[in-house]
Amino acid sequence: MTTVELATERARIFKAAVACFARYGLRRTTMDDVATAAAVSRKTVYNYFTNKSVLIAEVIFDEARRVNARARRGLDLDLPSADLLVAAELALLASARKSSYIEILLNPADFGTAAEVIENSERVAEVQHEYWDPILDRINERGGLPADHDRAEVVAWLTFVHVALCARPKGGDRDQVRRILTRYVATGVLATA
Repeated sequence: MTTVELATERARIFKAAVACFARYGLRRTTMDDVATAAAVSRKTVYNYFTNKSVLIAEVIFDEARRVNARARRGLDLDLPSADLLVAAELALLASARKSSYIEILLNPADFGTAAEVIENSERVAEVQHEYWDPILDRINERGGLPADHDRAEVVAWLTFVHVALCARPKGGDRDQVRRILTRYVATGVLATA
C-alpha cells in the first residue's frame, strides 16, 4: 500500500471507532466492532492501534487538538498570572463543551475508561502540554511559578481539573467556576508572595 492508502485506511478505522464509541460506548466497543464498521480485518485495526486504550487516546488526542485551538483563539497571554490561568481553563472548558465528542468521552458509564486513558496516555499528556506550556511559560516569565513545581505535575493537575469540570452536569455557573478556579486552582499552581 502507498502512504496515501495507509493514511486513508487509518482514517477510515479512526472514523469507524468514533462511530462505535458513540453507538456502544467506550467500554463496550470491541476492536472487532471497529474492524467490522471499518470493513477491515481485526488484524488491520491492530496494525494501526495496538489496543483499545491506544485507540481511545488517539480519539482524545485528535479532538483535544481542535478543542485547544478554539480555546487559544482570543486568549490574552498578557493577563495577570492568576487571571490568565483562570481564563485559559474557562476558554478550554467552553471549547470542550462545543465538542461533539464530549458526550462520548465523559458518558457516566464510560467515565472510568476515559479517565484511565487520560491519566495514562503519553499522547493525551502531549496534547495537554501543547495547550498549557505556552501559558505556563508566560506565567513563569513573570516569576509566577514556584521553582519546585514539576511542569508535568502542574499540567496533569490542570488536566484533572479540566476533566472534572467537563464532567459536571451543565458545567455549573460560570461565575462560580471562575471563583473556584481562582481560589483553589490558581493559588495552588502559582507562587504566593
